[in-house]
Amino acid sequence: MNSVEREMLFSAALSRLETSLVSAGYSIHYGNNLTKYHEFHDSMEECDKLYVGHQWHSRLSTYLRSDFLYIVVTNSDDEVVCTATGRINDLDEMSLLDHWKEFWPRIYAEFGYQPRLDEPIYDFAARISGRVAYVGDLWVREEYRVKGLGRVVGQLVQVLAQKKFNASLVYAFIPWRDFRNALEAVYGWGFRRELLLQWGNTERVPKFDLWYVANSRDDIDAMVYLLAKRHEEVSHRLLES
Repeated sequence: MNSVEREMLFSAALSRLETSLVSAGYSIHYGNNLTKYHEFHDSMEECDKLYVGHQWHSRLSTYLRSDFLYIVVTNSDDEVVCTATGRINDLDEMSLLDHWKEFWPRIYAEFGYQPRLDEPIYDFAARISGRVAYVGDLWVREEYRVKGLGRVVGQLVQVLAQKKFNASLVYAFIPWRDFRNALEAVYGWGFRRELLLQWGNTERVPKFDLWYVANSRDDIDAMVYLLAKRHEEVSHRLLES
């Protein structure tokens, strides 16, 4: 498809996802200011989201507005019920693995953790470079997790990140407890690999059993096509409990 057709499909897919949220009584807040995202988080009371994800913490990372996005969904009482974030890393010839080796120790050092990334299980990331988008901090308030909200926002953040950043790859990390519930299939991830994080300081080891999941540009184009073309089915099914 040409660039005009692709743009039209992305707009239609975003419209379908947004309509499914709005018609269910939610409001969608988009932004590209990390400080504003923290303000949304700070406004949350009596919920199970205790902190902003390490990779999105304003003390640990600085993002240009052109390189960052967030989605915050609120209910009719203006309570935050779902969040998601995305960023672009233009790695050029640097591999994704080298980026992790440089970035992860820095963001986890404040918490006393020393991630080790020298295991063969990470070798696949040494073959990834160029424009790579990472999406994360996908959280749904506990009482909304049976309403299909995470499914919609999980797709929405992928489509929005690809539209804004024009990445060759969009990836995320999913905790084992969520992967076990087949959420990777719900969100439409095409590639997945188990990553059991190794830590250098064994006396203080967090329990981070993660799955790496990713979609190529072609994967997301296929998702967008289905969302745009099968809009009637999508709008009826996305938010079914």
